[in-house]
This record gives sequence, C-alpha cells and structure tokens, in this order.
Amino acid sequence: MNKVIGLWGVASTGKTTTLNLLIDLLEVATTDCPMPTPQPERVERRKAFIYNGFKIGIATGGDTDDIVKENCAFFDDEKCDIVFSATRKRYDSGSHIELTNYAERFGLSVTWIEKDTDTTSRTKYIVNLQQALDLLDMI
Repeated sequence: MNKVIGLWGVASTGKTTTLNLLIDLLEVATTDCPMPTPQPERVERRKAFIYNGFKIGIATGGDTDDIVKENCAFFDDEKCDIVFSATRKRYDSGSHIELTNYAERFGLSVTWIEKDTDTTSRTKYIVNLQQALDLLDMI
C-alpha cells in the first residue's frame, strides 16, 4: 500500500458522484472504452484499475464505518497500491476512524481531501468533475 486518500464531507455534497467520475476517467484511460456507461446519481461502486503501474482502488460509498470496512476488505482483496474512499466528516465519524485505522495498518496516514461543494445545480457537475480530475492527478 502506497497511499490512502479519503474524500470527506457531509451528506449530499457529491462525494459519491465525484468518485464515480474518477472511476469513469480511469475506465476511459485504461480501456478502449471511449465513453463509460453513465451511472445513476448516488450509485455506490467499488472498482480497481491498473494505472501508471499502480493498482488503484476506488470505493464511492463511505457514510458508515461498516461501509468503509467493506471498502477496505475490497482494497485488500484487490491488492491495491493506492486507494480512494468516501467518508463522512473528517474527525468525528466511524467512517473516518475506520479509514484511519486501515491506513495505519500499512504505516501510512490518510491524505484527507475535503469535498468541494457548490450549491447551484448549474455548476455542481463542473465542481465534481474538476475535483475528480484533481484526484486523478494524485496518482
């Protein structure tokens, strides 16, 4: 394990949507697929990719510690080098604690990224896409 990245924020700020966009970007980058299959909003997925020589794991759900435990088990099963998981609030939630404990198993600290938010539906997609591109740059 090289890096654990937690995308955190309160409910309904676009964490799942942003990580789904990151999955879409990696699907385009790692397959011959010119356009990924559109996902309904808020669909939670777990996917793994080989990208830039690393096994990348992404888990879009993270509202509870149980969901993050399942994410971490997925990352272990896939033998991921770099992982991304959504969590709720950064400091006071079970999901935050679970991801922190997972990183510490590998002698790592979580790289915490606060979810960028935008309250207007007109620009929300742009904000989510830009943050997904920023996360891709972290690989």
